[in-house]
Amino acid sequence: MAKRRKLPEEDIEAAVAEMLASPITRANLNFLKPEFASEPEPTPAPVEPTPAPVIATPMGVGSNSLPQAWVAEQIGTVFDARRVRPIERATDALSAVELSVYRLLWSQQPGPGGEPHRMAQFSLNRIATETKVNIKTVRELLPRLVDKGFIEIAIEADAKLGIPTTYRVWSESALLVRMETSGRRHVVKTGKGVFYAHLAGQGPIGPVPSQPMGSGSTPLPVIIKPMGYGEKPMEALVQVCRAEFGIEPDPADLAALIEECRQRAQASGSPLTEPELLYFAESKARVIARASNIRNHFAVWRKALPECFARR
Repeated sequence: MAKRRKLPEEDIEAAVAEMLASPITRANLNFLKPEFASEPEPTPAPVEPTPAPVIATPMGVGSNSLPQAWVAEQIGTVFDARRVRPIERATDALSAVELSVYRLLWSQQPGPGGEPHRMAQFSLNRIATETKVNIKTVRELLPRLVDKGFIEIAIEADAKLGIPTTYRVWSESALLVRMETSGRRHVVKTGKGVFYAHLAGQGPIGPVPSQPMGSGSTPLPVIIKPMGYGEKPMEALVQVCRAEFGIEPDPADLAALIEECRQRAQASGSPLTEPELLYFAESKARVIARASNIRNHFAVWRKALPECFARR
């Protein structure tokens, strides 16, 4: 058998080097090589932010100037702020027909000016006739004026004696003070009328039950100077008796009458004031003097006047 020839050493190394250099061998032995760490991606250059365009805000408009919800008294309807108006004059809270009734009641007894209220005695028929408003509408308007604080029922009507209701009518200056104190500073006009308005959750919410005529909302406390013992409206009562009854009254009778009126007023919880005393004295005397079936007008007047203060 022929003996195999041994290749030269340098030939083996060359063959191995050639084999390792072969792409096929490198592909087959690639699993023996360690994994190379992936090169980090290049960091992008920082980009300067573009400033946002500045939008000018109109003067008077805040960042939170979204429409707010307002609630109307009595009806409880919600409105946005665009429908609400601040009260500048007390009569801003009245509709046109309510204003005509209020002005009629206020003008019945003209005063010297500056008084917080006046007394007015009117029947429903007379109000309807002088304002040219349907009597049914007048019945509905009067409780609304009471609820809004413009008038109060001083004395209920007496059908037996033919005496109409007596109202206490507040002046516009006094009404502004009362509105400010009670938080009634805004109004809203609707198809149903004019109503006080409050921010939602910050005032009365409706609907509020309609109150019958003569039982209006609780009046705010108003300080009225009571008639002191030293003040004597004696001369005014004498003038009433002379004008209506044609007599010269006894001063002792008038003094006793004034004292009885004072006691009746205190028993009813209100002090006697000189304007009220003179008002009721004149109105009662005028009605009694027209009654032809009364013989002693002064005696009837003397008995009826204190009753006005007992029923306040």
